[in-house]
Amino acid sequence: MKAIIKKICKNIVIAEDFSYPFDEGAKKCLLALYNNLLNLREYLFVTDLKNDVNGLKVEKIVLGKLFSQYQLKSLLDKHSPNFIIYLPKASYTFNSLLRAKILKVLSKQSKIVVVGFQRRKFNMIFKFFLRFMKPDLLFVFDDYTNRFFSARGFNIKKLPPVVDLNRFIPVNKDIKFALRSKYGFNFSKKIILHVGHIKTTRNIASFISIQNTGKFQVVLVGSTSTRQDNKLKGKMRDAGIIVIDSYIENIEEIYQLADIYVFPVRREDSAIDMPLSVLEAISCNLPIVTTRFGALPDYFSEDNSFKYFDFDNQLLDKINNIDLVNINNCEKVKDYSWDNFANTIIDEYKKL
Repeated sequence: MKAIIKKICKNIVIAEDFSYPFDEGAKKCLLALYNNLLNLREYLFVTDLKNDVNGLKVEKIVLGKLFSQYQLKSLLDKHSPNFIIYLPKASYTFNSLLRAKILKVLSKQSKIVVVGFQRRKFNMIFKFFLRFMKPDLLFVFDDYTNRFFSARGFNIKKLPPVVDLNRFIPVNKDIKFALRSKYGFNFSKKIILHVGHIKTTRNIASFISIQNTGKFQVVLVGSTSTRQDNKLKGKMRDAGIIVIDSYIENIEEIYQLADIYVFPVRREDSAIDMPLSVLEAISCNLPIVTTRFGALPDYFSEDNSFKYFDFDNQLLDKINNIDLVNINNCEKVKDYSWDNFANTIIDEYKKL
């Protein structure tokens, strides 16, 4: 009598941009989700063949622009997943939702869950077709995106902010100054830090006027996984701003040696809805000066050590008047762990 061999049933996570280095917000979220799900044997991570996973337990196949490659169909047939968690590189674009619809066609028995990190805008034609492209569940970060898709009949769940609470921790003054010495920052000026893409779209040119006051030393740490604007980088350096454009493995140390974290970004497509660098700075108990970007106002109110600014001419005044002593920002993120983030995704999609 022949033995009956059951198919291995896995939940499949498809991440389009799962690749080293993991040095910017969305990719850090992907890696953290991978690490939290790794020990749960029913999850299989899949990414595109061109991505560098450097030994991680990830299956690499050719995905194609419209998920039309035979390898993907074969993989879905092999595992017959209960759930497919899709993390598109471009977040909630029309094409991303179209690919989610294609996944539903390819694997009719699977529930399709989409996780996006950045809000998008749609023209009237795309808005009309969205009604035909609903995944079984859509995870969002901010109230605006929640309202937009909910109004169009999508099943929405809101994700909490998330940060590595074990890595990004406050340090005392002795450690702070030891770190400054380690990185060659031997000066007495207050250090203003920004971590992210070196692009004009992030409004980082606003730091030049801060540097020109002579009261502060601005430090910019650029993501190495995206193309940098060399002309802008040169302009920053000419102004006396320290620009670090190489990968820093212990990036938490750069936060810990700083005095104030500034996030000047305005354009919605220039950062994820819940900017991870701001959360990492909060977790290190730095004072924060930021625009009202994305989901930040949904979770964080202004106080003596957390300031919002609406116009660039307000930035210097906010920096000058922020409390550098009575800081309690790290308490604001104490519940926003990666475990909580991963468990929220798992608990919500299992309700389906």
